[in-house]
Amino acid sequence: MDFLDPKKKRAHRIRLFIGYGLMAVALAMATLILVFASYGYDIDRANGGIIQNGLVIVDAHPEAANIEVNGMNKGTTTNRLILPAGQYTVNLTRSGYRSWNHAVSLEGSSIEQLVYPFLFPQQLVTKTLQTYNAIPTLASESPDRHWLVVNLPETPGAFQVVDLNNKQNPATTVSLPTDAFTTAAGAHTFEAVEWSTDNVHLLLKHSFTGGSEFIIFDRDTPANSVNLNKVFPNQPFTIVNLRDKKADQFYLYNAPDGNLFTADTKNKSPTLVQSHVQQFKSYQADTLLYVLTPPAGTTTSEVHYVQSGNDYILRTLPVASKYLMDMAKFNNHFYVVVGSPTDGHNYVYQDPLSAYTHKPAQAPRPFRVLIEPQAQYLSFSAIARFIAVQSGSSFAVYDAETGRQFHYDTKLNLTPDQKATWMDGHRLMFTSGDTIVIFDFDGTNLQKLSPSNASFTPFFDRDYTALFSLAPQTNAADKLQLLRTELKVLPPSSSQ
Repeated sequence: MDFLDPKKKRAHRIRLFIGYGLMAVALAMATLILVFASYGYDIDRANGGIIQNGLVIVDAHPEAANIEVNGMNKGTTTNRLILPAGQYTVNLTRSGYRSWNHAVSLEGSSIEQLVYPFLFPQQLVTKTLQTYNAIPTLASESPDRHWLVVNLPETPGAFQVVDLNNKQNPATTVSLPTDAFTTAAGAHTFEAVEWSTDNVHLLLKHSFTGGSEFIIFDRDTPANSVNLNKVFPNQPFTIVNLRDKKADQFYLYNAPDGNLFTADTKNKSPTLVQSHVQQFKSYQADTLLYVLTPPAGTTTSEVHYVQSGNDYILRTLPVASKYLMDMAKFNNHFYVVVGSPTDGHNYVYQDPLSAYTHKPAQAPRPFRVLIEPQAQYLSFSAIARFIAVQSGSSFAVYDAETGRQFHYDTKLNLTPDQKATWMDGHRLMFTSGDTIVIFDFDGTNLQKLSPSNASFTPFFDRDYTALFSLAPQTNAADKLQLLRTELKVLPPSSSQ
């Protein structure tokens, strides 16, 4: 029997070991190949050399588009592109739309996500929805991009509420009750301060001959609108902000003495938060930034960061008449930005509370500095991924997802103190020369669109299929019209 023969048993054992060894080598090589493949390594079929690939993910709105990479067709935006590391120009095209292009520096094993491109129509289809016999002082869109509120200046306390999703009968005229605002003789102006997240209540500042007041306007039931100066008659204040975007909770600030209070319409008893405040910015219910009024003769001001009732000194800034401050959350991180136009430095902090609660506690350090001389405005994009600092037509932008920074000048003419706003999570916009201009966060793909009055921000419907703007009427610059511009190319047979 073979299994009793020592020589045959030894030969069989050797064959098994050799087989196991070959299997181990094959498994190791397969694992090595998979590891290298996971890092993007591949064989160049042209010359047999080793290359490292990256992945490019592309999408387009409002419709899918064709992709060209360095002039070569790569299918449509449903494809994922595996490309060797290198420099590329990605161009998106679709019939009836303007092209979109972007330079990509692709690193090996990296993923470049171009999921934000927006293609605008080549030919803009615009129609007039409403006309106004005077220039309104207020036009504001609800956070859900469903409602537009426009005041009618020829009738104090009257507003037009426009349903941006209704093409047939979009506008309704409503009025504040006479006990909700001062009906003094003379000029009246209304200013939108901010919306509540319920998309129903809008905080207004009403200025009239002899004073000003703050009103919670209920666009759904105007009779329920509330005059906050009557709710808190014994508390002087010059500025009001919603606390946590709630229509019944507020920050009340009085500039002459710098007193900052919290208040709500239920107990009607304001609570002092801090005295000698020069400027403040709130976030949700328990987070606050404020700058203390500097003592006479000093050159710096303290910026304080308040979280859940705990007050910390964030940093000092050069004294200025106005500071840049904002906060937002992105990808499970909390970003705080503070800056002074005096030195043009804007400091970006990531999760500053972790430094204060560290054992031992330490002062947080900024991990980015956006430099923009004489900066006027600071803002986060709609998804909080981008931080933009603006000085006139010049911008410094930080991308919190990739860690990249951009600095550019659009070279466009703007009215004094005109602020760029975010169209969405990736595009900025303003009006230049009575025309809406929209461009990507990095300053590329600048597009000129519909007419607009520079005093009013452009508006969009929920799905960004239409752009709305207040523009001068033809041959009547002192009168405005509400325009609707289609952002999705309509079939020739579609009714406008």
